[in-house]
Amino acid sequence: MLRSAVVLMITVVVAAVGYGVLAYWPVLLLHTSDPAMTGTNAKGGVVGTVAPAIHGENYERGAVSVDPSAGGAVIVAVAHWCDHCKTDLREIADASAAGQFSLGEPLVAISTKHIPFVSWPPAKALGLNRFPGIVVVDTDASLAAYFRVSVTPTWFFTDRHGVIREVLTGELSPQAVKDHAGRAMSETEGG
Repeated sequence: MLRSAVVLMITVVVAAVGYGVLAYWPVLLLHTSDPAMTGTNAKGGVVGTVAPAIHGENYERGAVSVDPSAGGAVIVAVAHWCDHCKTDLREIADASAAGQFSLGEPLVAISTKHIPFVSWPPAKALGLNRFPGIVVVDTDASLAAYFRVSVTPTWFFTDRHGVIREVLTGELSPQAVKDHAGRAMSETEGG
């Protein structure tokens, strides 16, 4: 009886340590710092709220920052294992390379919800070397949590003051992204 209790205790400890290591794998494998936000609101990712300024790193460990309140932004939350995300980013990269896609405000991809070794490494899986915007690595999924991302891709379109005017999920063509961005940018505080 004592032996089985000891075996059970060792099993629980090993399982807990293993779970802790696996939960922390993205941080260990990505080698990037966790992102930070300033100007946050308790109701993040909700239409009518101001998107926070985001400070973090891209996959090359370069510092990146974007402040939607200083002219607007289009933000898309993507996951490296998401085929819809890969399609959206590939189509935007292709359209941009062909001179058929540009926005008047920053396009920001938040690479989040990492699953180690599935479509790994994330930057390659998503084709981010061709992405015509800013990439922020959401190592700890704090941005996804703040923006209430439950599916990927999730698109956030802000006006020039950073107010989120529209939130959409699923694939969007480059033209649809431009159309939604244009509508959001034309909206003002009153309507």
